[in-house]
Amino acid sequence: MEQMRRQGFLGEFELMVLLAVMRLGQQAYGVPISAEIESQTGRDVGTLGCAT
Repeated sequence: MEQMRRQGFLGEFELMVLLAVMRLGQQAYGVPISAEIESQTGRDVGTLGCAT
């Protein structure tokens, strides 16, 4: 049961992706999402990390 609870929360990266999608609106797809996360956080994000 404890293991199931841990899987129910979003991680930091998933939250950043969701925030970027909200910010970009209709322009939200892999490359712009990655660029938005990189520009806002300074972290290097591979395009494939946002493609699924």
